[in-house]
Amino acid sequence: MFIDSFKKIDLRYLKVFFFDLVFIASIVFTFFLLNVFLNYLVEPFKNLNQFDTYAINALNSSLNNFLFFVAISFVLFLVFTFLSFSTIQALIWVSVINKKKISINSIKKFSVLNIILLPIFLFLLFFSLVVFSKMNIGLMSMIHSITQNTFVVLAPTVIFSFFFSIPLIIHVCALLPISYIYLTKTNKILFSIKESFRILVTKIKKLYLPYLLITSFIVLSSLVIWPFKLFQSFYYFLSLAFVLFLITWFRFYIASVIEKIK
Repeated sequence: MFIDSFKKIDLRYLKVFFFDLVFIASIVFTFFLLNVFLNYLVEPFKNLNQFDTYAINALNSSLNNFLFFVAISFVLFLVFTFLSFSTIQALIWVSVINKKKISINSIKKFSVLNIILLPIFLFLLFFSLVVFSKMNIGLMSMIHSITQNTFVVLAPTVIFSFFFSIPLIIHVCALLPISYIYLTKTNKILFSIKESFRILVTKIKKLYLPYLLITSFIVLSSLVIWPFKLFQSFYYFLSLAFVLFLITWFRFYIASVIEKIK
């Protein structure tokens, strides 16, 4: 299944890759416009003479308006980001599942599912990162108290991360893709959430090997592109392309894994 995931790379991969690029470009462009707008609003405050009492009083009266526009701009940016994310995810998973068409209703349901699931996902991800970081640091401290040898201290921590920490963090990250898979197939929000948690809880043993293979692929691929760090500007573009390809491949691979174990 792992090898087959590379053999099956086709135009759908490029389509999904393109959707991710569109999402990133739209957010960057919108953030740029927001930054220009805020700089325009703050411009009157930059040339303020601290001894000009009349000017200070005049600008104080407009300070509330300035803060109001800043708050509204920030909220609108978050809303745009959320709606763009939900729309792009709907388009992506229709391509991954190879469903024939998408509707406005599907995008609405993706938005509702994200409203419910994203806070839970972010909490679980943050919690797992904190827990595993503390476990890794604790393991290093324990070994360091026994020996000062750098290799002896690092080797068990790297092994622990490779076989335990990273696969389980990937397990947490799989919550959203699995729920998106079921939502795309069934168009049922609560059912999709329930099934994603059911699989994550009851199928963890069957998912461990795929997660381990994903971890191996991430590590090996990172080592391949590491030498390009000598060419910094190119390296940033290569890293972005690599991350987007990895996310794209992960979606197709996890969809095939879920299809086998459900």
